[in-house]
Amino acid sequence: MDFPNVSIIILNYNGKRLLGSLLNENIESVLSTDYSNFEVLFVDNGSSDGSVEYVKEKYGNISRLKVISLGKNYGLDGGYNRAISYVNNTSKYIAFLHSDVIVKSNWLKEIIRVLEEDELIGAAQPMILGPRAKGSFCGLNYIDQYGYVIPTDHGIRKALVDKEYYEIAFPLACCSVVRRSVLSKFGYLYNEDFEVYYDDVDFGLRLWIMGYKVAYVPKVHIYHHEGGTLTKVIKPKKALYLDARNRIYSVLSICDMVHILKTLPFSILTSTALLILSGDKDSFKILKFLKRIVMTRKIIQKRKKVTFRDLIGRVVLIPKPNFPRPLYTFLYLIFKTPKYSFYVSKEFEIVIPNPWQKE
Repeated sequence: MDFPNVSIIILNYNGKRLLGSLLNENIESVLSTDYSNFEVLFVDNGSSDGSVEYVKEKYGNISRLKVISLGKNYGLDGGYNRAISYVNNTSKYIAFLHSDVIVKSNWLKEIIRVLEEDELIGAAQPMILGPRAKGSFCGLNYIDQYGYVIPTDHGIRKALVDKEYYEIAFPLACCSVVRRSVLSKFGYLYNEDFEVYYDDVDFGLRLWIMGYKVAYVPKVHIYHHEGGTLTKVIKPKKALYLDARNRIYSVLSICDMVHILKTLPFSILTSTALLILSGDKDSFKILKFLKRIVMTRKIIQKRKKVTFRDLIGRVVLIPKPNFPRPLYTFLYLIFKTPKYSFYVSKEFEIVIPNPWQKE
């Protein structure tokens, strides 16, 4: 098999100060990738800690590494979108990495192998372990019909490796490999209205309704020091607000109208509650996005090849009991309801324990 050219983008923001030696581990692990045709773009998102100068001084003699400064902080979504324009014209795939990720040498080769075998796979990701691989992992990324992400890293206690890949709803932003031709159809990777949070879910769902698939490749794993920079620059209340706002934005722009009318009351109820709980001063500014949502919806619906309802039972799951996860949490606190279960085809069951329930 001939392995095509790949561009690996590492997006950095004040990594020298916020990550310390982890930034070196990130760059060195990527440079040690066992793959013949790749370049590394270290793209700096307006750092003020000397990250650019530091990386140039330490790794400037490595020909496959390019250091690019965007000049200002465009946020996670804007930073990645602008980084794409610096990718080599010969690259067939683009890998997007956070600067707090450590990869293993074989990570890229196995993912590219899966992508090359099926042209309908628009994006793929490996198994993503915590920093010390204590058994928790992410990879089986699903959402429920209300748009809430299902935390499968808590619901499944073993790594599933019996298949070459599993279909998932979306690839996590911290480590994903995307077919470049897909991005040319979209014109961008992430919706910059989102800033951060739920942007990867939105991207995955856009891939699916355009007729592509998203794959989880369990035989390859990498390590993610989650929140290495993000949680240090975005406060918890702001994060809660952005997640709730962006979920509403995505559902309204991607889902077919029948599904929106069926699930919108529950979605609005729970998301509004989360917006209020966030206490963020921007909580109700979502109304200013209505025009943008309408414009985005027109573009997406015009290009779609399958409907959101077609994804139900495949990568969009119906919860039992059938209501949004935040509402279930509330009911548990009041009525001590039983475990919350999801079913994924006939392959395995995902059970999400109550957060306060002792195992």
